Amino acid sequence: SEVLASNQAIRTVYEFRERLRVMWSGANMSNEKLVQHLKEWIAQAEASRIKVLEDFAASLRGYAMQPA
Repeated sequence: SEVLASNQAIRTVYEFRERLRVMWSGANMSNEKLVQHLKEWIAQAEASRIKVLEDFAASLRGYAMQPA
């Protein structure tokens, strides 16, 4: 927690990770809602100006949801 408190970039990456974890654990969320949340997460990660988040968001953009 000291590292998170003393480094804004690491804290931001951690917060994005937690949001993504919560999103994926939302079993009661519809696919449409999950896709919308993921698109928002990606846009925010790309706007963060933190390279690791930008790179990861770009890699997520490459995936497509497969029809059920």
